Order: sequence, then C-alpha cells, then structure tokens
Amino acid sequence: MGRSQIIWLAALVALDLAAYRLVPSARAAYDFTKGNTVTTHIVDRALTPIPIVQNTSEAWPLLLAVAIAYLVAYAAYEAMCRSRMLSAKSVWLALALGGITMLFVPYLPTSDPYAYALYGLEAGPLDLSPYVPQAFDSSHSPWASALLGIFPDSHAYARTCNYGPVFVFVYASLALVLMHAPLLAYLIAERLLGVLALAIVAFILMRADRDTRGVNHAARFVLHPLVITEFVAFAHGDVVMFALLAAAYFAWRRGWFGGAAALCVLSVGVRSVAVLALAALLLYVLRLRPRAIPASVAGAFVAGLAMYVSSRVLLGGFSLGGEPIFNALSAPGLALASMLGLRSPIAIGVTAQAALGATIALLLARRWWEKPKLDALAWWPWAALAAGPSIYPHYLTWTVAVASLHESRRMRFVTAVGSVCAPLLYLTHMNVFPVPGPPREVYIGVLAIVWVSVILALAYRSEARLVAQPAMTQATG
Repeated sequence: MGRSQIIWLAALVALDLAAYRLVPSARAAYDFTKGNTVTTHIVDRALTPIPIVQNTSEAWPLLLAVAIAYLVAYAAYEAMCRSRMLSAKSVWLALALGGITMLFVPYLPTSDPYAYALYGLEAGPLDLSPYVPQAFDSSHSPWASALLGIFPDSHAYARTCNYGPVFVFVYASLALVLMHAPLLAYLIAERLLGVLALAIVAFILMRADRDTRGVNHAARFVLHPLVITEFVAFAHGDVVMFALLAAAYFAWRRGWFGGAAALCVLSVGVRSVAVLALAALLLYVLRLRPRAIPASVAGAFVAGLAMYVSSRVLLGGFSLGGEPIFNALSAPGLALASMLGLRSPIAIGVTAQAALGATIALLLARRWWEKPKLDALAWWPWAALAAGPSIYPHYLTWTVAVASLHESRRMRFVTAVGSVCAPLLYLTHMNVFPVPGPPREVYIGVLAIVWVSVILALAYRSEARLVAQPAMTQATG
C-alpha cells in the first residue's frame, strides 16, 4: 500500500474510534410522527447491538474529531486518486480493508439500518407491506421485539418504507435467511451488502474501461470517504441503486440500450431519484440513437411491468416510497421560509424548492438537447438536490458518482466542496433536535457554501469532456 492509502485507512480507523468515544455521551435519539410531533425512541441501549449516536449536543468535541478524521481521509483519497501508482489491486485491497474497518463503527447519526431491518422483517418473514404502518406479532423472529422497542410509535415516519420494491425485495431476502439469527447478524449483513455492491460497481467500472481510466473511475467512487462511510458504516440502501446503475452504464457503453433501460427502471425501484438516469438514457436515444427507441422502450416496459406485478403479488401493493416528512432542519427551503417568518412555510418553502429544481433540470436538458456534446445533463443530480425536500449527507453521493466518470475540473471542484461540507451537516443538522447549537443558520450557511460553488462552476463556461458520452453519465448518479 502507498502512503496515501495508509493515511486514508488510518483516518477511517480514527473516525471509527472517535465515533465509539461518542457512545457514552450520546442522548436518546429522536423521531418524528407524521404530524411532526417529536417522539423519543431508542432509549434502551440493550435494543441496539450497534450503537446509534444521535442528538449528542454536549459531545461536540468528539463530533468535531469525527469530522476532522473524515477530512483527513478525504485529503488522502484525493492524493490516492491522483497517484500514478494506483492499480486495480490497490483499489481492491483498500476497499477490503476499508470495508472491514467500517463493519463495527457506531451508526452516526442515523437509525436507518434498524428501520431497514424492520422493513425486511415485515416484507419477508411476516408477509406484510412495509409501506403501511401496522402492529405485528413479535414472536416470528428474535429481533422483532427489539425493532418494535426501537420504533414503538406506528405513526413515526421511520415505520413507513421510503424506498421502492426492489430495495424491499433485497432486504426481505436477507431477513428470510437471518430471521432466526441475532439482530447483530442482520446489521452486519446489511454492511456486507454495502461492501458487495461497491465491489460490483468497482468491477463494472474497471470492465467498462480496461485501462487506467477504469481503475481511476472505480477508485474515485468506491474509495470516497463519504461513499464508504454512508454505504458500509451507515448502511444506506442507495448503494443497491448504484450497483444497478453501474450495470446500466456498462450496458449503455456496449450499445445494449434495452438492457440499460431495464436496469435503470429497476434502479428506480430502489430509489426514485434514479429516474434521472432513465430520463438521461431516453433523451440520449431520442437525440442521438433513434433506432434504439423500440429496444429502450421495450426494456423499460418489461422491467417496469415485472417490478409492478412482483410488488403487487409479494407486497400486496406498489409504491416507490412513502410520503416525505418535512421539518425545519431537513428542507432548506422550509428552513429559510421559517427564518423569514412566512405563513405556511412548508407549502412555500418546499414548493419553491421543487420548482427551482425542476426549472434547473429543464434548462440543463434544453441546453444539452441543443448541443449534445455539452456536459449539461451531468449536473442533473444537483438539480435533484435543489428540488428535494430533504438533504442528507448520503444524498451527496449522487454527485460523487457523476464526478467519478467526469474529467471536468469544475464538476470535481463542486463535488469536492460538497464532500468537504458533508460531515459539517452532521454537526449542524443531524444531531441538533432540539437545537442546542450551532443554530440552524449555520446549517443554511453550510448549504449556501455548496450552492455558491455550484453557481460559480455553472457560470464558468467551458465545454467539459466526459470519459464516455454526456447523456449517460447519469447512469451512475
């Protein structure tokens, strides 16, 4: 291993240790009901074999240590990706060691992996829909009662799955295999699933370009500290979407448009934001490959129909995720509207955000349509962030995915700004309810830094060249 890889790994270990030091001072986490009422949960530490570190206002020095360790890892990552010594073997070794390091880190600052276990248990052994909050018999699995203890309020937003049916099928399969194992085994399996999905992405990207570019593309995504912490340590299910989108990217590179469209549709069945990849593919086909329209439409239709029928049969219904929950520290537009004292801040703030994101996306699409050689569609993930009702650190991985295939300095610049600001969201957003400080103005300030960098980059007129072709860079973001 080179020096930068050693520093990268040491920083991840330091992040792990600092997070564990947070556990004794961590308060009970909080959750919201659909009526925006706060519900205390995860009070009993015996229910959580992997600790959840959340709402730890008095432990800010250790939270700062976690952020510093992350930034050191990010600096080493950048050096590693620029190194001429980077090889496929070094990427696989770093991913393996980094994955092992992240297997036992506390959840910072999220309870999502426990919610995924609940959805998997409902859809698998219990044969219930995870999209309908409901009571169930806890005798079917040794960890059912623990999950009900963690999420006792059936009206809490965590009790409704906000991912699509493909995600549910994957986690239900894990639950069927591990329903009689300890809860810890299921949680570790979620993290191993993250390592496996990242390995699939790395393998596909290396196969797509069988030279140093493919290795660099793989390293830029799977070894990014934000990616490996969010998808392995914090086990967010978006990683399944990226595995499917990487396969769609590979199919597109080979001219298999029907397969690419089908894989894009399946990725939408994990996370609805992947509709950007499908839209980018269809725009590309309409504009540049009209002969591939029948194959693309057929692939999308078959995959969509299969997903719909499977969901209706196995889950009793179809959903791409539950309704979003808004609060002043999850929706930037809502936070700003609340600060300004506007009436109906939810309606004004969230609607304004959605309109802004949609406008940006349409302008970018028009710009690309007029001149397909431009990189306009590569900025669509930022439009999604502008439109979304919430911004969490793992959402920024959408932009990392695009930047990993992108040779534009301005794209990598804004992604670097977002990557550096990501851990600050832990300090200013995820752990401050009720707000003890820093105030929400700091959270808005962090987001402002990111968006100013995006505006400056877009204002800088240069025709960036993508490694492949501009439209399908969305296949990984």
